[in-house]
Amino acid sequence: MEIIKAIYDNEGETLDRYIVILHDGYALYVYILPGSEEPIPFLDLSDDPDHPPGVCLYSRGIVEGEHLGKKITIDELPEKVRLHLIERLKKRENRTKD
Repeated sequence: MEIIKAIYDNEGETLDRYIVILHDGYALYVYILPGSEEPIPFLDLSDDPDHPPGVCLYSRGIVEGEHLGKKITIDELPEKVRLHLIERLKKRENRTKD
């Protein structure tokens, strides 16, 4: 998916295990974290983003790098996470077309 710039897996260090960096202009929200000069849009996901205590958040302002974990491909995401991600990005794309 060309909307995705990079995917990181912190291998379970935090609840929001997966960080999906999006190409600029694709974030749903334009929130800039203090200290972020060039906010980067991203999607934050847990192992089960559809579960009530799961995580699936859009934001801006992350700094890309090794501290996010291991860089992986969309095919390396667990199926549950990959399907959620694809559906979420399709919904976002459909909203921008309306």
